[in-house]
Amino acid sequence: MPNEQLTPQEVIDDLEVSSVITHDEADARRKALDNFPNAAILSQAALLVTGDRNKTYGHPQEDFARTAALWSAIFGFKVTPMHVALCMICVKMSRQCHVPKTDNLVDIAGYAQTAAWLDKEKP
Repeated sequence: MPNEQLTPQEVIDDLEVSSVITHDEADARRKALDNFPNAAILSQAALLVTGDRNKTYGHPQEDFARTAALWSAIFGFKVTPMHVALCMICVKMSRQCHVPKTDNLVDIAGYAQTAAWLDKEKP
């Protein structure tokens, strides 16, 4: 589909929760969304969490479980992958309070999406 024919909702609808898209596909979708600045934050977050990050860091359940194990050792109590997602949202909220940036808001949305996946996939 040519970029000018896509609506923000069509781009978002095209993203499957479990799908992994290539870097090139993510770039093409990002460019399609450039024409829709009001949809940018949630759309950028959707592209980030469904893009190459699974290849780079592993599935969010695995990545956040590793982080949770490390934090558990440091803090001396059990930390879950959901705790990691929520704490990362807090980190981004703190940064947004200090220096407002769109990137912080995109990351908050991305961590919220990841938290939703973790909740859906919990054992």
